[in-house]
Amino acid sequence: MTQWTTTPAEGVEVSVHPDPNGAHGKAMRVDFDFHGHGGYAVIHRPLSMTLPSNYEFSFAIKGDAPTNTLEFKLIDSTGDNVWWSNNPNFHFPKDWTTITRKKRQISFAWGPTNDKELKRFAAIEFAITAGAGGKGSIWLDDLAVTTLGADTRFYPAPSVAASSQTPGYEIGRAFDADLNTGWRSAPVRVAPASVGGVTPAGSVPPGAETIDIDFLGRREFGGLVVSWEPGRRASTYSVQVSPDKQNWRTVYTVRRTSLSPYAQSSGSSSRTIAASPLFRDYLYLPESDARFVRIVLLSPETSNGYGIRDIAIKPLDWAATENDFFMAVAREAPRGNYPRPFVSEQSYWTVIGVDRDSAEALINEEGMIEVGRGQFSIEPFLFTEGKLVTWNDVRTSVASNPEALPLPQVVWSTSDLDLTISPFAAGSVDSSVLYARYRITNNSRSYKKLTLYLAVRPFQVNPPWQFLNLPGGVARVDSISLQGSTVRFTGNKFVRSLASVSGFGALAFDDGNIVDWLRAGRLPVSVSITDPTGHASAAFAYQLELGPHAASSPIDLAVPLHGGDLNLTQLLSAARSGYVAAPTQVVAPRPGATPEPAGVNAPGLTLLPGQGERAVSSHLERTTAEWRQKMGPVSITLPPSAARYTQTMRAQLADILINRDGPAIQPGSRSYSRSWIRDGSLTSTALLRLGHDQDVKEFIDWFAGYQYDNGKVPCCVDEHGATPVPENDSHGEFIYLVAEYYRHTGDKAELEKMWPHVAKAVAYMDSLRHERMTQPYTVGANKPFYGLLPQSISHEGYSAKPMHSYWDDFFALRGFKDAAFIARELGKPEAAQFAQIRNSFRANLFESIRQVVIQRKIDYIPGSVELADFDATSTTIAVSPGGEAGHLPGPLLNRTFDKYFQEARMRAAGIKPWDSYTPYELRTVGVEVQLGQRARAHELLDFFFKGQRPEAWHQWAEVVYRDPKTPKFIGDMPHTWVGSDYIRSFLDMLAYERESDSTLVIGAGVRDEWVKEVPGIHVSNLSTEYGPLNFDMQALGKVVTVNLRTGIRMPPGGIVVYSPLDQPILSATVDGVPAPIRGAEVRVRKIPAIVTIRYAK
Repeated sequence: MTQWTTTPAEGVEVSVHPDPNGAHGKAMRVDFDFHGHGGYAVIHRPLSMTLPSNYEFSFAIKGDAPTNTLEFKLIDSTGDNVWWSNNPNFHFPKDWTTITRKKRQISFAWGPTNDKELKRFAAIEFAITAGAGGKGSIWLDDLAVTTLGADTRFYPAPSVAASSQTPGYEIGRAFDADLNTGWRSAPVRVAPASVGGVTPAGSVPPGAETIDIDFLGRREFGGLVVSWEPGRRASTYSVQVSPDKQNWRTVYTVRRTSLSPYAQSSGSSSRTIAASPLFRDYLYLPESDARFVRIVLLSPETSNGYGIRDIAIKPLDWAATENDFFMAVAREAPRGNYPRPFVSEQSYWTVIGVDRDSAEALINEEGMIEVGRGQFSIEPFLFTEGKLVTWNDVRTSVASNPEALPLPQVVWSTSDLDLTISPFAAGSVDSSVLYARYRITNNSRSYKKLTLYLAVRPFQVNPPWQFLNLPGGVARVDSISLQGSTVRFTGNKFVRSLASVSGFGALAFDDGNIVDWLRAGRLPVSVSITDPTGHASAAFAYQLELGPHAASSPIDLAVPLHGGDLNLTQLLSAARSGYVAAPTQVVAPRPGATPEPAGVNAPGLTLLPGQGERAVSSHLERTTAEWRQKMGPVSITLPPSAARYTQTMRAQLADILINRDGPAIQPGSRSYSRSWIRDGSLTSTALLRLGHDQDVKEFIDWFAGYQYDNGKVPCCVDEHGATPVPENDSHGEFIYLVAEYYRHTGDKAELEKMWPHVAKAVAYMDSLRHERMTQPYTVGANKPFYGLLPQSISHEGYSAKPMHSYWDDFFALRGFKDAAFIARELGKPEAAQFAQIRNSFRANLFESIRQVVIQRKIDYIPGSVELADFDATSTTIAVSPGGEAGHLPGPLLNRTFDKYFQEARMRAAGIKPWDSYTPYELRTVGVEVQLGQRARAHELLDFFFKGQRPEAWHQWAEVVYRDPKTPKFIGDMPHTWVGSDYIRSFLDMLAYERESDSTLVIGAGVRDEWVKEVPGIHVSNLSTEYGPLNFDMQALGKVVTVNLRTGIRMPPGGIVVYSPLDQPILSATVDGVPAPIRGAEVRVRKIPAIVTIRYAK
């Protein structure tokens, strides 16, 4: 006990105590209390050990604690390299339970080492990381490491036996990997036993058949694939395992609820039927470890008895996770049977939601719609001319709203049909509804009879390789129940069809893939099922008849995003008054359906014919109008050839609003459904410039409430509270945000309200810098650290090991500068002190950079002290929002971005090999503009535009791969911190504040064609720290006229009109009076004004 120490996060308590009641003798009790915070409770013990070549760790655990993340960690002698077994959403068992973690289940977590294999460790840790948070106790006992034999994928052929067999169909033929041979049981000897109850493991009921497999030794495996002979499937069977043939355990039970669609089919050939995946059972048995396996066949599907063509024993990695399992299954299925990501191809998506809501849906470029975070999806299929049409059989395209409102569309096109999928979200925060509208157009000159299937499947749009915060891929669907025209899924999720359906069927996983049923042109008979595997599916069917060049009426589904059934009163309230139709009850698609559930809907309230369609159309009209209003007061008009610029800006603005939860600005809805002050401060800058002052004020007020008493500003806040991980950029970012809000609004009351938070943050930052102002940092190799903030992992490139990051320091300098500004604006006595701190910190920061440049013989501004690494994307912060372009050494600053641009150009040209990049690089576009490199800025942006996927949705993922189909993690889509980087850089092209001479620079990034093409450039109400900017800019021949309209206050340094054309200025006038020209700049000292610039050609 005395060897264990505790390391809680700030605000978290943890303690260890002996307990006499262990699993075997004494145990250790760990008490923890998160006190409403996020964070972690860690217990640590030094323990040095060299590991054998193969091993497993084990420990006994029980708990009286909320569900949280349990981490088991092993740390090397440096303390920097960590290996772990990470168990999110861990339910602490009430009784003693042994947890085993084999070598393959312990992975490298983080650290700078290049050798990722764990061979020895020096310390062991258990960590409870806030999931639900709360308080509780866990008990630990029997911690052990056991040496195992060598891993192998090669095993001797097992010994197999069956309780009966037919001559020529011996049991060995089911294990020869030949589907043309197989095993058949003898004719059914007695009536099979009732399968209503549970058959005890190890027992064989009368009439059952058994297949026994002896591996001849202990064997690990991941599952089984049983390929059945058509007409001889088992409808009920179980799989049992044993280490010794005495102690048996049932690991899987199949209870089919539906006959195969081919059981009554007469239109399919025997070869087609035999090849159908419906005659293969995929048994998911992860981490199985046994010598003996017994398959107990309890009930045949027909009177023919049983017939198995093949039984395959699958390796561990076949079922390492549910995603691995389904990807393995998809590889053996016809292409189109599973969503594109399950065949290891990237699929891109966008978000659907309402402003400020916490629930969002997703739609991918194949038209698959995910109904909520980590939840199931709705996938369309068409059945026409005897064939099923999937995403693989069509040309898919995406479209955006002409006004770049968040109303995405996906279109499937065949030679003669188009299917248009148009989802949107409407309603109030916390009661929003997802509407999915489907419309089919017959583009041929012939009559068409077809069926639209809308399949509900246990898969997310978020792909399987998405791992951060929320695993993508498989979604859990335990139960499906038809209730009138509504279907209830696991928990409280409802899908209501607002159009009359032709059929509905639900299917448990063990009854097959719903798509294979649809390929047969059939629906399952069941309308309500429970699936113990959690992989149930279902489908709505809509039979349609379309004349030549005709389009169907819309087929609408409604899914309340927060659960519960659709409120019909709320739905119909959107419809225009005056609509009259004869009342009719929505037809139940199957006999025996349960009545419409009561609850949110008034008794007897039903939909009239066409009423649902009309209501959805009204909701769409209202939603469109609301989004127009939410775009705010800023208007930017460019020529049609430049529409992409403004459409991307508007799309990203809308996505920022959708991704946020209430006041909490978040960069994504899945992987990044959390609020960072880093992302939030820069995203807020974009919002402020586009006139969304109130949204930013709410974010400031909300985030300020999570500041620690000592002044520390948390890097991140989520549903568990503030994250205590020290990331030293956060304090300066918060101060900058408060100041930036004031600069744009003049809201002194808010500034005064935030003053205590600002003052505490300054004191905390000052204490941090003084940690590096002691005597050891004045001499030798430590001198470059003098006066800087301590190392942290705020910059993602330093997550392996904290570094003294100049990213942190430039944000700290921005914070010190703005704190002095705020104190001066409020007349606070601290103004002089803060100014002194600012000057001292700037001097220390610049001296540190100078020393690193000299010592490491580099010619650029480095990213960190220790690494002297080149990271221009990080260095952009020094220029914007840092405002230090006028203070940094010019040659060093210019060389940094010269080097970046040359490397970026070689990447774009294919000279420099590359696999991926992060579009945070969009920040460099604005910096190039501010450094007077307009052509470079556009060359970079042209390349980044190619990373928008799909192009028509005007968005970026966090990671862009050269090969668009690369099946790797891409962060969130749309990633709206990236989107805000675009907005800021694009707006810099039109206007930016130049801190060095207190001027407002206009037009430094405009393209020649923006000015030369009709209608030119028109900007209204673009927010600056000097008020709303209004100007027009257009060329006529060799003359460009810039009309500076009223609205803005004159900056102290005046307004600089930067030459709109990329050529020398011949002459310039302001209101007809000749104006001096300095390089490419014309300075204006009055508003309104007409600036006329003449060129030689």
